[in-house]
Amino acid sequence: MRRNFFGIFIAANLVVLLLPGLNQAAQESIGAIYLNQAVGARPAAMGEAFIAVAEDSNTVFWNPAGIVRVKNIEFLAVHTEFIQNFSDEYFALTWPLSNQDAIGINGFFSYTTQLDKASWFFDGPDTFSAYDVYFSLAWSHDVNPHIATGLSLKGIYQLIDTYSAWNAAVDISFLISKVLPGINFGFALKNLGFPIKFIENPHTLPIIMEIGASRRFLKDDLLVTFDISKPLQEEIRFKLGGEYMVAENIYLRAGYAYLQHGNELGFLSGLTCGLGVNFLEYRLDYAFAPYAELGNIHRFSIILPLGSALMIEKEKIAKRIEDTLRAKKKHLVKVYMHSAGKYLKNGDYKNAIFYYEKVLVLDPRQSFLKEKISRAKKGLHNKNAASHYYRGRRAYAKADYITALIEWNKAYEISPSFKNVKQMLGKVHAKLTATKHRKTKPQGGKPIKKFDQYITKGFRYLRKGKYRNAISAWKKALAIKPNNARVKQYLTKTAQKMEDEITELSDKAAVCWHKGDKISAVKFWRKIVKIDPKNPRALKKLKIHDSEIRTLSNNLYLDGVQKYVENNLVEAISLWKDVLILDPENEKAYKHLNRAKDKMHEIEELMRN
Repeated sequence: MRRNFFGIFIAANLVVLLLPGLNQAAQESIGAIYLNQAVGARPAAMGEAFIAVAEDSNTVFWNPAGIVRVKNIEFLAVHTEFIQNFSDEYFALTWPLSNQDAIGINGFFSYTTQLDKASWFFDGPDTFSAYDVYFSLAWSHDVNPHIATGLSLKGIYQLIDTYSAWNAAVDISFLISKVLPGINFGFALKNLGFPIKFIENPHTLPIIMEIGASRRFLKDDLLVTFDISKPLQEEIRFKLGGEYMVAENIYLRAGYAYLQHGNELGFLSGLTCGLGVNFLEYRLDYAFAPYAELGNIHRFSIILPLGSALMIEKEKIAKRIEDTLRAKKKHLVKVYMHSAGKYLKNGDYKNAIFYYEKVLVLDPRQSFLKEKISRAKKGLHNKNAASHYYRGRRAYAKADYITALIEWNKAYEISPSFKNVKQMLGKVHAKLTATKHRKTKPQGGKPIKKFDQYITKGFRYLRKGKYRNAISAWKKALAIKPNNARVKQYLTKTAQKMEDEITELSDKAAVCWHKGDKISAVKFWRKIVKIDPKNPRALKKLKIHDSEIRTLSNNLYLDGVQKYVENNLVEAISLWKDVLILDPENEKAYKHLNRAKDKMHEIEELMRN
């Protein structure tokens, strides 16, 4: 990308140097030379090296491409006490339209009175007056963060005594920034147009090409600029300038302009210096330039901020909103952390996890919370496992072995290392299987073997929470022994447990869907389908809301992708987990989820090392 920018910059200069007819024009007389007269006290004090500086309304004259980088509406007024009783007045206005476009207006008026006439043959007064005027409208466009372009259209008018002339000219400019650290490059080709006719004689406009660079040093307190300019019919001029903030709101400036073959008026004629003072929102500038026996030039300018354009005002409002949201986010993080700590202390692990995860969503940098969440989840698991374990103990005491088996199996699934749960599972399994050989075996070993297999298979399904499969296995066992009371009890108990759990999950799903928590509702319906694959209520709900669930799944997937691009891995993982709850067969979400987990693992490894 940098090579492209340098290519554009070099190509532009080559085109200018090779413009057809430029050499021929250089041989003709030049008119309207005041078009190249430096304006603005700040640029003049810096040796007129200002082509690559785009910080204020001076850029309307020096490089129109930089107008878009001036983010405020500014008005510049300049008064110059020139040599030979000439005085100049100049104004400029910058107006941002958007982040990419801005316009500028400027005007110049140079005048003198009481000039002596050169010929005594001329009738009338012995003195005359002269006026030089131009107005221009400039437009600036930000092509990208690196390149801005500018175009300026000028209207020109001259008056000498009773003779006048008018014309138009165009300026083309570029500003290139952020290609090299801290360095701006500027290029301008000015005063392109047809010759101006004065008393029927055509005079070529004073075309000038300028290139330059600027850079800040010393924590941005020092600005150094360097320009090279080539006016028509004149030697190349090298310009060097600097500005240093000596105290808050006070700036010292100096510069030097050197002609290729020396300054005709002496070494000091190229020297400039000046001072800048910021007062409240206003800026006052002064520049001094000595011109040997011709006299000295004094320039005074003031920049008045007139407020922000609509788009800039919107940006400020957006920033204020962003600051407010940041403050609210900080406050919420504090509140959530307090709530999570309180719930954790009281043993309410579920709510503690909920608030810790909310903090992580608001501020993913709080990575230490992962450990707290992990501990809270472990505590929640142990608490849930204990709840199921003691339910199983109560059921076992009442000889309700089916309920005891179900509860202890849930405790084992939640926490396989939970104390005594494995031992109790073995004990209840022994109780359940101990009675199957009490009755006299019927003739033939094959039916008995099949019966035992169905009973064992039913227990295996029951331990996995597959109630429907367990019921099916025990029905097959009853087909062999229709009067077996124990199997009938297993069948009744299991069917009742399945129905109770499905009813509980259905109620939870209905509440969640009504509250708008569709992810949890779908999660409960899928749990029902896992318990009973042919459950008509859950399958009907999933079918009715299929379109809505798919839309929600796609939106969550795209949100996850956005968070992943923003490097917010915690939220991306959370979103893709929700997608897999809504759509377990979503391969893209599964693939991206694993990728995000791997990336997070790599980051954690790097942080540890």
